[in-house]
Amino acid sequence: MESKEGEGSCFTLFLPVDAVNTTDLTLNQVALSKSSIWILSLLIIIAVIAAILTTVFFIRNISKPLIIVTNTIGKVTSGDLTVDLLSVKSKDEIAILARSCNDMVLNLRKTVGSWLRRKASPLRRNKSRSAPRRLPAAAQVSPMPPKR
Repeated sequence: MESKEGEGSCFTLFLPVDAVNTTDLTLNQVALSKSSIWILSLLIIIAVIAAILTTVFFIRNISKPLIIVTNTIGKVTSGDLTVDLLSVKSKDEIAILARSCNDMVLNLRKTVGSWLRRKASPLRRNKSRSAPRRLPAAAQVSPMPPKR
């Protein structure tokens, strides 16, 4: 297929060199075709790398708060009510989960504290008035740690 000069030259730039009859092309067109293939390949590689980096960024932004909430709930599950409350800055589903975790910790602190005070209360009535008895450390946990 013959092409007149100036017609169809833009199509020959993007065809692989092996697929084009190189006898019809000048050396400049072959070199231009090879360089355009390299440039296109480089652009594709850069786009793939950018897509991978963007994906990693979003995955870390989602998983990091979930890991923090999970670790806090794990400590509370093992009985540690002295955990720090989670700081919540966003308004998404993960923030709702973190606020619920904070509410759970505060309610558990109140419940355990009042239970320990009630349990210690009859003991004080039966004891002599010698030395005052201190509550266990878990009952002395303040309901809300100072804000940072």
